[in-house]
Amino acid sequence: MLASLVVRHASAYGDLMAEDLGAAWSALQRRLLAGAVMAAAGLLFVQMMCVWILAMTWDTVDRQWVIGTIAGFFFLITCAAGMFLRTLTGRRPAVFNLSAQEWDKDQHLLTEVLGAAPAGAP
Repeated sequence: MLASLVVRHASAYGDLMAEDLGAAWSALQRRLLAGAVMAAAGLLFVQMMCVWILAMTWDTVDRQWVIGTIAGFFFLITCAAGMFLRTLTGRRPAVFNLSAQEWDKDQHLLTEVLGAAPAGAP
């Protein structure tokens, strides 16, 4: 009877872990797709704006300054993005959140049950 209970409980943990992984995977897929679309559209927008600015100043004496300013702007963005990525390394999402919560509940339950059992009981 105890073995059956343990097997059913282990199976329930397996189901919970599969549910956790499925939820994390679908969330990751949605974020990756949205991020890829946003990155592609943003890159195209930035490229078109740079071409437009260069076209507006091409026949002027400020052409070199505009090209240098655009290059400096992208250098600053690259540095800022690098610093932001450095801050992200410490924060990771919890993949097995539901499983961890259930495990904590079971640990507390087992502590209460084993602590309340009579001293002579097996």
